[in-house]
Amino acid sequence: MFTMSRAIATVGLVSIVLLNSATPSMAGRYRTPSPEQSLFYEDLKSGKRASTKKILPPAQRKALETAPTSATSSAGTASATTVAPAAAATASPSTAFYFSAHADDFVLFMNPYRDASRNDTKAVFVFLTAGDAGLGKGPTGAPYYAARENGALRAVRFLADAASDTTPSPSTDRPRISGHDLRRWTYKNTVVYFLRLPDGAVEGVGYPLHNGASLMKLKTGEISTIRAIDGSTTYRSWTDLVNTLSEIVRIEAAGSPNVWLDVHENDTAASPGDHSDHLATGYAVAAVQPKLPCVNLAFHTGYATSGLVNLDLDDIENRAAAYGNYVSGLAEKGYPGVAWEPGHKSWLAGMINRLVNGNGSSCSF
Repeated sequence: MFTMSRAIATVGLVSIVLLNSATPSMAGRYRTPSPEQSLFYEDLKSGKRASTKKILPPAQRKALETAPTSATSSAGTASATTVAPAAAATASPSTAFYFSAHADDFVLFMNPYRDASRNDTKAVFVFLTAGDAGLGKGPTGAPYYAARENGALRAVRFLADAASDTTPSPSTDRPRISGHDLRRWTYKNTVVYFLRLPDGAVEGVGYPLHNGASLMKLKTGEISTIRAIDGSTTYRSWTDLVNTLSEIVRIEAAGSPNVWLDVHENDTAASPGDHSDHLATGYAVAAVQPKLPCVNLAFHTGYATSGLVNLDLDDIENRAAAYGNYVSGLAEKGYPGVAWEPGHKSWLAGMINRLVNGNGSSCSF
């Protein structure tokens, strides 16, 4: 493992500060909340917004996992893709997807430990943007997006290793899904996809390097296409992106009757003041359920949960450990001290999600 020079690390850190990273270092209770966020937080503390857990009743889960499967999807049509699922746990009774706008979101706002550490569950992590903060593939010699991906992979490996006594080598490949070349990483029962779309900035205005492109602009039709920062592919429409996400679900959940899609909350009333990339990712994944009506959705509130403490100690410890591995991955690639500070850590002890169950049928794609 190599260590970046102090000069490169300093340049990278200064660049992130100047360009306002996609995950701001002073957030939630460490910045002035909007009136909507203040009211929302008071509701959380008073119990008006109850916390839920992404757990099916045991009888329902057993029924789903023992139901017969067929060659067709629950939508009633066979999948046309010829892409094979990742080798890890390809026929697990349950598959849990974690769709994140940025490389640290799945740890800060969701709770993947309970799925990734189970040997009967396949955990799939899909990162839509590069979280590059407008730097693209830079800075030269220490790409910020690559450091964030390294951090995400470290965190996922920690989750998969927590309840295992083996450490096989990860595998990587580049499947072509719905006409797009993607990056896939596989380790034990976990699979990771990186779509590397441009960071859209908090307000969705995008950055000059990417001509102001953002997921939210693609959603609203302000732009008609969006290109991965590494030039690997271009999505020709919002529908093109949604179809690609749907195919990823079909491929990786093949043979799993019980399927969950975890994603950012897309209701601004339920997640006030959140990042535009979070909201847009929530919109995109919500559009997958009508195509695959058997899947269950869990929408996770974002920035507004800063300072909330409603998880039990074990969940908090597991979350903090995973996030520590993410931060270590940043440091390894030249960005020490970027994310281990009060703002980010204020999200580790609380979680609120909104569940939208599927049609109750066993998935069979």
